Amino acid sequence: MSSQFFITVKYGENEQELFNPHCRSLLLLECIREKCKRSETEILDLVDESGQIANISDEENLTEYASQFVEGRKSYVLIKVSKSDSGKEPNRYESLLENLEKTNPELRDRLRRMSKPNQQVSTKDKKYQSARKRGTGNQSQKVKSAKRNSVMKI
Repeated sequence: MSSQFFITVKYGENEQELFNPHCRSLLLLECIREKCKRSETEILDLVDESGQIANISDEENLTEYASQFVEGRKSYVLIKVSKSDSGKEPNRYESLLENLEKTNPELRDRLRRMSKPNQQVSTKDKKYQSARKRGTGNQSQKVKSAKRNSVMKI
C-alpha cells in the first residue's frame, strides 16, 4: 500500500482541486492558496463534510506533515479563519465554497455554531463534540500495545 494519497479541496463556485498532503502543512496551505487564488493575508484551513476542522493552519501544526490532520481520498471544504484580537472571542469560520447552504446546509450550520458558541447547541452537536473529544467516531485509532510493542487497530 502506498503512503501517497490525495485529498479533494472544494472552493469557489463548485470548483475543486486535488492536493497531496504528504508535505508540511505550511507547504500544503501555500499550494492551496496559489491554486485557489486566495490572498496571503487570509488564514486558510480545511473542514471535512461532517464539520471536523483539520487545524492545519494552527501555528504549532504548520511544521508538521499535513497528512497527520487529513484523511486520504476524502473531500474537504476550504474555509477562512478569522481569529479574535483579544483571544477571548471564538474563531470565526467562513466557507470559501459558495452556495454551501444548498450543497451541505448541515456543514454551513455547524460552521455558524462554531463561530458563535453562545448560541444554543443541539443535542446532536453536543454528542458529536463529546465523541470528538474522546476520540471516538468513525475514524480508526492506532494504539500501541505495551506487551508486544506493536500497533493494533481498534
